[in-house]
This record gives sequence, C-alpha cells and structure tokens, in this order.
Amino acid sequence: GNVTNDLNFPPFGCENLLERLESLQHLMGWGWYVAVLGVVLLAVSGWREARRPLSVVLVLVFVVALGSFRGLVAEFYQWRGDVARAQGNDGSALTYYRRAVRWNKSLDDTAHLRLSRGQLSMSHQDINADVHLYRAQVLADRRDFARAMAEYAQAHQRAPQSVVVKRLWAWARVRWGLNLYRAGNVSLAMQQWNRALETDARQLQAHFYLAKAYYDARNEPAAIEHNLAFLRRCRDKFLRSEALSNLGDCYFRQRNFVMARQMYQRSLKQYDDITYRRINFRARRGLMGM
Repeated sequence: GNVTNDLNFPPFGCENLLERLESLQHLMGWGWYVAVLGVVLLAVSGWREARRPLSVVLVLVFVVALGSFRGLVAEFYQWRGDVARAQGNDGSALTYYRRAVRWNKSLDDTAHLRLSRGQLSMSHQDINADVHLYRAQVLADRRDFARAMAEYAQAHQRAPQSVVVKRLWAWARVRWGLNLYRAGNVSLAMQQWNRALETDARQLQAHFYLAKAYYDARNEPAAIEHNLAFLRRCRDKFLRSEALSNLGDCYFRQRNFVMARQMYQRSLKQYDDITYRRINFRARRGLMGM
C-alpha cells in the first residue's frame, strides 16, 4: 500500500454549526483562548468587576504579541520584497528578502524565499548556492529527482555549512522516496529515506515513512526503532497518535499484546480533537481485537 494512505487528516467541514465549531477548535491557538477569556470576563462580570482579571488577560495578550513581533517584521519585509520584485526592481527585492531573513531565520528555508533569491541571483549572473537551490527546486517539482540531486550537491559544495541546503536536500530525498514507493520500488525508496537522514539528522518525516516501510517488509524491530525516533521529536498530537497506532500494530504482530494495548490506548488519549476521535478507528479496532 501507499505509505501516505494512513495519514487521513481530519476533514475540516463547514456545512453546519457543529462542523464549524469543530474546525475552529482544531485551529485555535493560545492567543484565541486568551482573547475569548477576556470577552467572557467582560460579559459575565461587567467592566468594573472584570478590570483586575482583564488586566492579566491584556498582559498575556501583550506577551503573545511580543513573541510574534520578529515574525511580523520579517513577513513585512518579505511582502516588500515581493512588491519590489513584481515592479522589476531586483536589487531592492533582494535587499528586503535579506532583511526578512535577518529578522526571522526560519524564513530562509521556505521555498518561496529561496526560489526568489535564486531567481534574482540568476538574473545577476551570480552562480552561488541560491542558484543551485533554485534549479534543484524546479527539477524536484518536475519530479526529475536524479538531476535535482546533482544541483543540491552543487549547492552543498558552495555552502557546506548551510543548514538550509541540507534541510531542503533531505526533504527532496523524502519526496523522491515517496514517488519510488508509490511505483513499487520499496527498496530504492528506503535507500532515499535513509540517505535523507544521513544528509540531515534532524529530518523527521523519513523516520515515519521508514517505520511504515519496515513494517510492510515484516521487519518489526526496525519499524519500532524508527517509530520511537519519530515520537522522540514529533510534537504534533495527530501525528504522534498515528505513530503510536503504528507501534501498536508492530507489537501486535510480535504477539506482545500488553505493549500493543498500551500503544493503542496512548494513541486514543494523545489527540483530543472531536473530529479526529470520530475517525481514529485504527486504535479502537486494535483494542477491540485484543
């Protein structure tokens, strides 16, 4: 089967009030909860009685906004760069993009920014790591992964210490592995995922896909190892729930029913979203099969 078939993300419906509330609950972050708390305090207690607790809420809102300040400035400079580039002012665009990266380093590995910088570098006939990254991204999008790997290698040669180059290179190997797996070339897919981990030790998706591939190959110890490696670093509750269900399948096949039950139970407890609880049949079926 396809290793991505088990990643059935919750459907975000909007046909009725219940579905809208479910979707809203899934997407709400701490900032929303703080704002809702302030509104409830005002509605229940009135302004005079709610002033003191409301001041605490406002402080929390300020802290959340302060934590987002650098990201907002980076987004502003990236937007200015997009405008300058649309106007044909490549020099100003490149200046704005570099400012955006200085304010928020994580922007540096977004595909949009890297492609933009690569295109600007090409227009200036400056062959650097950005140019090779741009070419590699274009080739990878065309699924010409063999040639894309050569461009990533050139980018790595010109910027050997770049974390961004390693991250994008490893992610391209993960994508190539998925294509190979879908075509039935399981062993070649596993080679690419293992090489992705060699390229970038912090690559996370490769562990998940290797765990699935090893399970399909009936190599439960290797599947358990990669599932555990994935769980050690993954913080997304939905994906943790999936990995725990996968662990339960591995232990069930090993006839270690005690551990299998524990993993299925942890999978059910991991994710509290109402929508996902309705569709997480894997853990429930595993528990019923005990």
